[in-house]
Amino acid sequence: MRSEFILLIVVGALFGYFFVGYLQKSEGDADPTVFGQKASIKEDAKYHRKDSIGQPILDLTLAPQENHINIWHRSPLKQEFLSLFPNFSAMKNFAKDRIIGEDFQNRLLAEVTAAEDDYFTGKTSQREAEERLERF
Repeated sequence: MRSEFILLIVVGALFGYFFVGYLQKSEGDADPTVFGQKASIKEDAKYHRKDSIGQPILDLTLAPQENHINIWHRSPLKQEFLSLFPNFSAMKNFAKDRIIGEDFQNRLLAEVTAAEDDYFTGKTSQREAEERLERF
């Protein structure tokens, strides 16, 4: 009787262990990079909102300055911004209108201006200028 009870507990524990592992894998929580990415996206959501005309904006005023670049890289607005290339005027207007946070906004505008100057003077190719803005 005692050995059957122990066997039942062991089988139940193994079943529970494998069942929980299966659930975690099927939900994606078993991969720490996926979980970290989900947590970052959820954390970044508080910096995204809509303006008065319904356009998404990135508000970095409450974000720590050391996180601005990482938030920007994960933001869907970055891809929208890069899709404007090589229209540097539109990129500057985008940064002024859709990004709130003076420090980051000024740094992004300076990077766009520098990439624009290098591109139009022939110091960099179109591909290099685009990569420079993507890396920022």
